[in-house]
Amino acid sequence: PLAELVTPYDLSGRIVLVTAGTGGHRARLRTTIGANGATVAFTYVENVEDPVNALGSIDLPNVTAHPLDLRTHASIRSCFASVIVAHGRVDILLNNA
Repeated sequence: PLAELVTPYDLSGRIVLVTAGTGGHRARLRTTIGANGATVAFTYVENVEDPVNALGSIDLPNVTAHPLDLRTHASIRSCFASVIVAHGRVDILLNNA
């Protein structure tokens, strides 16, 4: 069902930021988005989720992990700054958090 929703869209050249992007359906979402041409930046909760494990489960180029704690403005700013440094911009925000 998820593939049917995303497949018609060519996301080539787009930078997609997926919040709360680790585990389960979120991993499938990242993979589907990346398979449709997007560069995927996803967030994880630092010291709670393992970004190395999450990155290792993705067989796509141009996927990056960024720590995010939605309880603090500083973390939100730092996360976006990290994505901008890595990719230059954010075209699409998928808020799963």
